[in-house]
Amino acid sequence: MRYFDYLMCGEGAKVFEHQRPMTILKIDNVTRYMFEETTQEIWNTKDFPNMAPPFEFYFMETEHPRFINSEIHGRINWDGWNRMGVAFEAKAVDAYALDFPAGEKDPPLRYKDHFGRKIKWAVSALIFVDYPALKKHDPGVFILGDWCARLQYGVLEDGQMAVSESGNGLYVTSRWSETLPAEGVTQFMHPFSLATSFLHCKNVSLIENVPPEKINRYHHTEHERDLVRFHTLQIEPLRKVLRHEGGVHQHGLAKALHICRGHFKDFRENGLFGKYQGIFWWENYIRGSKERGIVIKDYQINAPKEAGLN
Repeated sequence: MRYFDYLMCGEGAKVFEHQRPMTILKIDNVTRYMFEETTQEIWNTKDFPNMAPPFEFYFMETEHPRFINSEIHGRINWDGWNRMGVAFEAKAVDAYALDFPAGEKDPPLRYKDHFGRKIKWAVSALIFVDYPALKKHDPGVFILGDWCARLQYGVLEDGQMAVSESGNGLYVTSRWSETLPAEGVTQFMHPFSLATSFLHCKNVSLIENVPPEKINRYHHTEHERDLVRFHTLQIEPLRKVLRHEGGVHQHGLAKALHICRGHFKDFRENGLFGKYQGIFWWENYIRGSKERGIVIKDYQINAPKEAGLN
């Protein structure tokens, strides 16, 4: 059973009783790319050049990687969490300061970018982790099943995350036990932040996955609800682009991703050209030619059946 369906069958369903995520994304291949194929030891928000939320409500989930490919220690067998999921809610704000809710008796937390830049989106991320070792060590880390923390942050118009005085990403962290440090919570976000950046890159498509009808009927009989449809990211073409055009091995992942940026356009209401409805991937990248002294900008629309969500 996928993680979102598992959560909806238990206490986690209470979190979504007012607004269930509209879009479900399974990012196992992104997690494997991050842990198994790259050798990068330390990740921070600078490595994720576009954190702009692709949807208003969405849920990302992932299985654990098989191993860690460490530049220093080589291959290390995985010995951590089993599954993770994050429920995102994004709101357009266009403000220089945000007031994020704190504890029940505490005043709101004032949130500003250190450089005074305008914040385009306010994002709330509820983190769920299937982590038996941590749950056994300190059950107080979790409430409502696997829910362990909430992160809140602001995203600028260009997709960068608002930063603190130190230049690092500025998070407001709520967690249920001091055993789980704030730094550990933000590290849980890394695969999902990478997946978000991938969603803003060319040559990435969303593939819809429909649960088999027989399995869905059985699940409905047992739990009185259907399995949800979900989407996976097709990143294989992007991996080739990162190698050949982005120069990931020479420049690092963040710069390679910056070279390969793009964005979604939402035509679900009015339709593209008045007839194609859905969310489409709009390629937006620059190629330069020093020999010819020109720069070529390409804008391309994927075929409707390949480009997005219905």
